[in-house]
Amino acid sequence: MTYKFWTNVGVAMASAAGIGAAVPITSISKASPGVLGYTGTDPANGDVVLLTVSGMTQVNKRLFKVANVNTTANTFELAGEDTTAYSTFSAAGSSFQVITFNTAFATLSEPEGSGGDPVFEDTTLIHDAADTQSVVSSSAQSYGFTSKWLPGDAALVEANKAFNQRSPRPVRITFADLSTFMFSGTVIAPMLPSTSGKKVTTKVGFALEAAGTSYA
Repeated sequence: MTYKFWTNVGVAMASAAGIGAAVPITSISKASPGVLGYTGTDPANGDVVLLTVSGMTQVNKRLFKVANVNTTANTFELAGEDTTAYSTFSAAGSSFQVITFNTAFATLSEPEGSGGDPVFEDTTLIHDAADTQSVVSSSAQSYGFTSKWLPGDAALVEANKAFNQRSPRPVRITFADLSTFMFSGTVIAPMLPSTSGKKVTTKVGFALEAAGTSYA
């Protein structure tokens, strides 16, 4: 087993123009991998889609790779995602959007993820000899970087625009071995000039809407 390193890493975000039109979802099976049914424009194998889903909350606001598209049956697989034990899907308001990561960052350092910690609720009864607790949720997740402060940089301009609009954006981190981590998050990029040593820097971050998705 070898470590991955934060070298030769690509970070890309979808601008508003990179988020495709919503395509209605008609079904998501409980299987490994889950199979999604839809009506409308066919995606292509290898596309990345953002799901907005009712019922099966475990996939809502998450990004997945498309696999094994069947254009006759209007289905495709959520690559690598085992939905067997997930909640039951509801078609009401459910859709997917094809994502194009058309905004590449070249100014980032100091990556830092936080959140995802268990949130406990006390379940102790007066009859119990010892305290008990249950995990009821997990803490909100966020991901952030330190960036060079370059007001004219195209990616920083787009991130600041999304921040001012309080608009979520899909993000993909690609490591040197082509493994990826993807998520959708509200952008935090106020472009405030700060400092790291004598360097002028600023913060670029994302408040995740849901869990990220990893691919080898």
